[in-house]
Amino acid sequence: MSEKVEKRRAYAARMPLEQRRDSVLDAALRLVDESGVGAVTMEAVARAAGVTKPVVYGAFSNADAVLEALIEREQGQAFGQMLALLPEGVDLEDPQSLVTAGITGFLAAVRQHPATWRLLLARDGLPAAAAEVRERSRRYFAEQLSALAVRILAERPGGPLDPMLTAQLIVAGLEMGALLVLNDPEDFSEERMVAFVTEVVRSILQG
Repeated sequence: MSEKVEKRRAYAARMPLEQRRDSVLDAALRLVDESGVGAVTMEAVARAAGVTKPVVYGAFSNADAVLEALIEREQGQAFGQMLALLPEGVDLEDPQSLVTAGITGFLAAVRQHPATWRLLLARDGLPAAAAEVRERSRRYFAEQLSALAVRILAERPGGPLDPMLTAQLIVAGLEMGALLVLNDPEDFSEERMVAFVTEVVRSILQG
């Protein structure tokens, strides 16, 4: 083992617990981004973080606990990313502008933080506890969208649509749009996605 690696591991072992946990989670996120959720094992995380397995076990009990904590951390950061990217002065009484601003901010967050969103959009490999953490946030987001949809769709000329079904379709559409932008950005650019969603919303609002 090289002197450089030995020093790096010795330093990691002296980290405060919270700093060590963040370092381990950073390494796990890199693994997810590079190789998928299934690549997150205690050995792989230790190797990616440049520490020994006992150091990783000192921060988390097992790989499932790493993924659960990672989901919780990245979800919180993801919501902050989207809020920060929303333009100021959006008119809440103008549904079309609101949706355009929202989808623009969302896709910008996906583009700027791809590792976070690859994790949050992973469909396979998450342990049950981590999947439940993600699903709770998804339900909460759908509930907030549903409340907004009630207000927006109430005056629709063709009559109101089911707000919860509308919210669920929006969430599913956002997830699919994010995956398209992540996996095929040349064919599915942010501009193309925003233009499409804006036109769909305009058609719905016109009844």
